[in-house]
Amino acid sequence: LNPFKFGKTESALTYSFYRDVFFFDAMLNNQYHEISSIDKKKLLTQIKEKLGKKE
Repeated sequence: LNPFKFGKTESALTYSFYRDVFFFDAMLNNQYHEISSIDKKKLLTQIKEKLGKKE
C-alpha cells in the first residue's frame, strides 16, 4: 500500500469504507505518499513550468 498522507493525521485510509480490509503497517515496508500544502500561485507556476509554458 502507498496511500497519501496530508499532515500528521489525515490519510486516504481515514475516510475509506474499506479500512477493515486494508492492512497498513509502516514496519512492513508500507509507506505513505506524503502530500505537502502549497499556495495556489506557487502551484500554478509549477504546473506551467512542468508544461513548458511561459506567462
